[in-house]
Amino acid sequence: MMTHTPTTTQTTTQTTQPPRSTPPPRAPRFARARNLPLAVSVRVLLTVLAMTGASFGAAIGTAAALGPSADSPAGSMTVFAVVCAAGTLLAWGLRRFFEGDRSGYLAAGWDGGRALGSFGLGLLAATLAVAAARAVSLLSGRASIQSVPPQPLSEWLIGIVLMIGVSVLLQGVPEEMLWRGYFQTTVAERLRPWTAAVIGSVGFGSMHLVSIGSGGTWVSKLVYVLMAMGLGLACAGLRVLTGSLWAAAGFHGGMHIVNRTLSIWIPEGQDQASVAVLGAAMGIVFVACWVVDGVRRGDRAVTRTAGRTVSGWGG
Repeated sequence: MMTHTPTTTQTTTQTTQPPRSTPPPRAPRFARARNLPLAVSVRVLLTVLAMTGASFGAAIGTAAALGPSADSPAGSMTVFAVVCAAGTLLAWGLRRFFEGDRSGYLAAGWDGGRALGSFGLGLLAATLAVAAARAVSLLSGRASIQSVPPQPLSEWLIGIVLMIGVSVLLQGVPEEMLWRGYFQTTVAERLRPWTAAVIGSVGFGSMHLVSIGSGGTWVSKLVYVLMAMGLGLACAGLRVLTGSLWAAAGFHGGMHIVNRTLSIWIPEGQDQASVAVLGAAMGIVFVACWVVDGVRRGDRAVTRTAGRTVSGWGG
């Protein structure tokens, strides 16, 4: 007689641990601000202080460290480079540590070479704006073409290098890193992009009230401030339109390059009307950016609507 011995099967029960959820990244400081007007005002003040520190503090400190050699072309370029680096680091630092954005986003990435195209677009827009303003000065009789005495080629080359250095490294890049990089990026987290662009341009222009080039009368200072606001608007508009800080830097630096270059043959009018015309020309660039962006957004909305309609018919 065969005896059947039952086999005991042991079943191992595996307890599955629920996956640990990663907490969402904390929103930047400005996005969590309760008093929005106060928060915007604080960012304006921080940007002005950072720009002052980069433009004057870094420049004076570097020049003092270089001593007499600071007046040489190499010394001047060193000062420009230090100011550019200081402005960039301050903009990134404000974004990274004060706002709490771990990426330190300033819309200043290379993006596969797209930054170079954006910079070129800004340079082209600046060329058109400054050339148009200078043409108005010529046609109105406020400026005239003058002959330029010949100079050695070496002096021309040194002058070109220094002009590009002061226009791009000292003015264009560091100022745009702070205003259109840090400030506009931060404020646009709570406000509409074009609203952030206008607010930043008003702050940028207002600080030029104490600029050396603003003149000695309140009228001349007001006109100069409005011109600076026009510059800020053009840069901000290109920043919104392209999504790249480099378009703003290209316009800012390009405006100074083209203006200084044309001034060799067509001296810039120092009267208030010429300054106002230049500001108006740059303001037109802002309006053009706003119109193009509106048309582009309208086309996208039509495309989305058409897609939904076709999907509805097909279903």
